[in-house]
Amino acid sequence: MRARALLIAVVLLGAFAATGLASASFGLQGLATGGVTSSVNGEVLSPVGGVMGGGDLGHGAGNATAPVEVALPARVVDYTPTVPTTTRTFGTTDFTDPEAGPREATTDWRVVGGTGNAAELWFSISSTGRILDLGGRYVIYSDDQGLTWKAVKPQEELVNAEGSVVEAPNGDIVAITWDPYSGDRVLTFKHTKATNTWQYMYMPQHTPFWDRPTIEIVHGPFTDQFGDEVPYLTFTQGFPHDPWQYSYDGLNYTGVVSKSRDRGPAQSFWLDVEPNPVRDFTQILTDGLFPSWAPLNSGKAWSGNLIFDREDMLWHPWTTPEGDQIDGKLQIDSRGWLHNLQGSIYRTSTDGGRTWNELELPPGNPGDFKAHGAAGVAAVVAEMSGGGVVQDLVFKIDISTPQPKLIRAYKVGDGDNKRIGGAGAYQFQGGHRFDFSNVGVFPDGRVAVSFMDKKTRIPFPTSGENDVACLIEDQPDGPEGLGSPCRVVAPMLAVEQDTTVSG
Repeated sequence: MRARALLIAVVLLGAFAATGLASASFGLQGLATGGVTSSVNGEVLSPVGGVMGGGDLGHGAGNATAPVEVALPARVVDYTPTVPTTTRTFGTTDFTDPEAGPREATTDWRVVGGTGNAAELWFSISSTGRILDLGGRYVIYSDDQGLTWKAVKPQEELVNAEGSVVEAPNGDIVAITWDPYSGDRVLTFKHTKATNTWQYMYMPQHTPFWDRPTIEIVHGPFTDQFGDEVPYLTFTQGFPHDPWQYSYDGLNYTGVVSKSRDRGPAQSFWLDVEPNPVRDFTQILTDGLFPSWAPLNSGKAWSGNLIFDREDMLWHPWTTPEGDQIDGKLQIDSRGWLHNLQGSIYRTSTDGGRTWNELELPPGNPGDFKAHGAAGVAAVVAEMSGGGVVQDLVFKIDISTPQPKLIRAYKVGDGDNKRIGGAGAYQFQGGHRFDFSNVGVFPDGRVAVSFMDKKTRIPFPTSGENDVACLIEDQPDGPEGLGSPCRVVAPMLAVEQDTTVSG
């Protein structure tokens, strides 16, 4: 919720500048001072502040030098979405019969409200089909495609936050969130598959304004600061998206590397990627608000035609051996196939980028996309604007063969919503907040998507659980949909159910 936190950012930056802690390059100098400790039932478990002792994390190779802190056990509790789950039906165009051509259809969607915050969802789908969302304060997850939910919480409550979550190559879940409303707190979460446990910890070092932290994975193995081999490296960064912090354990982000400052020599190679089932689930959100990211083979990752390389822990300018680069967004599926979205052109390559097969998508402004090789399905979310309102769309694509083919074009929502994205405040600029799109593909080939229309109203996160405040939530709308101060039009999650084709 970027602009909503601008006032907070100004206050924070002013405070840091006044105390000499701000860096002209938004570096991390001196951001972790003090000696705050964490405890449960009075027992001190680990120092949270004072990791850097007023120093600088540094840049480039060998910078994960700060002590590793001890994580705390997280609470896993039942969670009831703040809006009752419903089933809604929306129009669809079906392309599955080449002889009949496009056919009109309808699709039922399970609609869940209140898993994110008032402007954003950030969800991913794991290898088990678990929906994971960290659009708001806590990791919220469902193992039955949105029917029932659990929440992963720290020992104390957060006020209102925003984060990201993704599955790691070995089945772990890693996540991070930022709560600016309760003291500029960043928390990391991790589910360790081997022990089936959730943990969390505070991350005291970060840039002064850390809006909407994102999380990315680099497939290992790596050797950590203690000489032990670990299966993956986790990267995170908050707005303005440089520098990046990294972690060997998914909890302690003590290393730092900057795309703009920590550059190595140029590299040139084809993006030949080894098949691996986990690649269908380690794909991150690619709406365009965040840097595009694609893990490659051991210790390398592509991001905007730069290559991160574990050999020197630096970023390297990249081209193909023919001198070309890849424009737009990139995902790599479990077969090692490349998937590239350039505007309305969806491309696939089975040979590392040497040759491409193209599909032109229907009209719409594309956002996030995912490509699930095992299911043979890709999904692209898009927006169609007209008459001052926005219709959310999903294009479902058959990627079972090298030539991508359009399966269905879904309309999701009523398409009657005015919205603004990434900047502004609720209602005062003629629209409701919808900062970025999000789409996912289940192992069975069904899709999930974030969407918004006039009916997707949720309790505002900082007041929605206050029963007294919500007594007035059903009052009639004010001018231009101002409505109750307890509710706000916000994105919700829609999970594909059944499609009925006419004729």
